[in-house]
Amino acid sequence: MSANSQAAARFVTVTMGLVVGLTFLFGFGNVFNLALKLQVPVFVAPPSRRPLT
Repeated sequence: MSANSQAAARFVTVTMGLVVGLTFLFGFGNVFNLALKLQVPVFVAPPSRRPLT
């Protein structure tokens, strides 16, 4: 691979990682807020994100 194609591949990989990571974080935050609005205790809200979705 040439230097240009390696740089492009790295850019695409980093961009994909950022998109996936931010999607997970925003989804987790939204479900956490929903759990708090449903008056789920704070220490139970993060693990309960699966049953609420």
